[in-house]
Amino acid sequence: MVRNYIRKKKPPGYSKDDIIIAIRQVQSGELTVYKAAKVYGIPKPTLYMHVHGRRGVKSKSMGRPTALPEEDERKIAEAVKIMEKWGFGLSKKEFLETIGRYVNANNISTPFKNGVPGDDFFIRFKKTWRLSLKKPQGVEASRKKSIDPFTISNYFDMLQTLTGNVPPTQIWNLDETSYCLDPSRMKVVGETNTPSHRVTSGSGKDIITVLMSANAMGEKLPPLIVFKGKNVWDSWMAPPGEEFPGLSYAATKNGWMEGETFGNYFTNNFVRNIRAYSPAVLIYDGHSSHISLELVLKARQENIVILKLLPHSSHVLQPLDLSVFRPLKLKWDEELIKWQRTHYGEKLPKDTFSSIISKIWTELDPKVIRSGFQKGGIYTFCSNVIPKELYPPEAYMRWLNSLQNPQIPCDLGSARSDVSTPPVSGDGVEAAEMTPPFSRADISTEPVLSTFQENAASPSTSACHAEEASAVMQPSISQNNEPIATTHTIPKKKTFEEILLEQMKHVPRKTTTRKRICKGAEVITSEEAFKRMKEAESKKKDSENQRKRKQMTLQYEESESEDDPLDITYSSEECDLDQERRETEEETHFIKEISKDLKNLCVDGWVIVKFSGKKTWKMYVGQITMREPCLEAKFARRIRSTSSFSWPDVEDRSTILFEDIIKFLPSSVIDKRGKLKFDVSFDSYNVC
Repeated sequence: MVRNYIRKKKPPGYSKDDIIIAIRQVQSGELTVYKAAKVYGIPKPTLYMHVHGRRGVKSKSMGRPTALPEEDERKIAEAVKIMEKWGFGLSKKEFLETIGRYVNANNISTPFKNGVPGDDFFIRFKKTWRLSLKKPQGVEASRKKSIDPFTISNYFDMLQTLTGNVPPTQIWNLDETSYCLDPSRMKVVGETNTPSHRVTSGSGKDIITVLMSANAMGEKLPPLIVFKGKNVWDSWMAPPGEEFPGLSYAATKNGWMEGETFGNYFTNNFVRNIRAYSPAVLIYDGHSSHISLELVLKARQENIVILKLLPHSSHVLQPLDLSVFRPLKLKWDEELIKWQRTHYGEKLPKDTFSSIISKIWTELDPKVIRSGFQKGGIYTFCSNVIPKELYPPEAYMRWLNSLQNPQIPCDLGSARSDVSTPPVSGDGVEAAEMTPPFSRADISTEPVLSTFQENAASPSTSACHAEEASAVMQPSISQNNEPIATTHTIPKKKTFEEILLEQMKHVPRKTTTRKRICKGAEVITSEEAFKRMKEAESKKKDSENQRKRKQMTLQYEESESEDDPLDITYSSEECDLDQERRETEEETHFIKEISKDLKNLCVDGWVIVKFSGKKTWKMYVGQITMREPCLEAKFARRIRSTSSFSWPDVEDRSTILFEDIIKFLPSSVIDKRGKLKFDVSFDSYNVC
């Protein structure tokens, strides 16, 4: 049969319903065959054959019947749709091979080669059941699991408590996003079937991070631009008159947001700009750079309540992600393309980047920002903003049941199965579409995927089924202990859902004990969270000090083992009284010198310390900052070959050993230029 068949004859002028009605009237004697054929426009031979049972309706369609029964095809189509919804979509090859296994397992007679259908079947099946081949959008498993009705409900309860009587001008959200230095979103118009290209200045992977803040009224705060580098230069700033008022700049090693950078922005920019709106509620995600003890302490002092969003939920809860960043990046691409057309092949300067960011942020309509807060259910408050289609159907059903029956505990952690398998009923109806409460009597008695999952996961259940099967095969015994003739049972048909589950056997995962640190969404400025963060910070410092002490002890033991001789026994012939006396005097003198040096070793004292390099020893001048629990000093840098020193831009602080101290220095003198001077010659020392 050709793939694109064109019918040569006109379709008949009667329908199947007409044939059924005509047959009924002829059989009841109301009409004759001749009269019924005239009334309904059915050929007389055709109607005669149907009345006398010589020809029946083979298919519901006008063509020949399908290779698989329509009911089977309907179940297959529904199962495939639900698999796709759960994120387990089948490719074309997997789809055809699964149907082949289903056909061979049930010995269904088909025209398929080796039971596996081909392209013609696939094309016809897609058209009949409204399916299509598509590229699935990648979604992280953590994001998929984070949309849980139980945790989302707790988050909205917390949000309502915090923002119930708070005006929109005091509800803030901040988040960072990255801007690519080459346009990536804008489409162009061109000729069909020909490739299109756009000349760029780089690989298209260079990005710059920008942190933005806004409130539920649509008011905007100055953004923070984070460049990649060690220092911020004035040539990176937008020209006067082109920058957003109060625009901030920062530089990090990789151009990403870091804890120190975020803390400085929070203290010097965000807090200063919202003092007029105090007290305030700040909502943002729980990125590691956004949480620190100093930041929480500052927020508590300024009367700012910080609500941390659920992990991996910013795509459905964070206002800036919901409505602001997409139009901003579209506008960014437009401005970038305009600039590139007048600067062919040039790389975008950082000051121009700052100007464009200021421009698009200034021109952003406040309605877009307000829309983000509304979509996130923050203002006006609405806890039903997330569509039920985004929730896992099983968890959503348990949540609805918990609302109907509050006395029944429905803990998410205990109820969730380790196997993420979509429950599909035998008649192709998704379990999530049932309205609660429901009972098992309402569910079809045909096998379902969730039932197979339980059977596969429970050895006792499988053994029970095996015992039942063996009992059926054994001959029955009457009351007189006489065997009764048994009949062979018909083997159970293997459903398409079972075939699918064979491809989705979950590998068991090792369970480990874990301790919860904090809730998914929480107010990190609360007393409980603040106390927990202080305890964690003190434990971190204690472990760091313990590590330093252990390191110092090991270094001291190694140095002692290297200096001390291994064999300290002498024979009577080698023993010399004069030599022993000289050694005793030397040890006494050494102890006196050490005691004298220990008196000079005080905090803020100056010393020359040696450090081992790759080939030689290097000397540094340092100031003692701590004696207990370990010896610590901060080091200056020598200015050329003089006796003057200066402090480096980045503080150089290190722990040292007493035996590495070469010389004790007198106190330094600070000259007019702020340099450190010593009345000592360093020519004999290799001081850096």
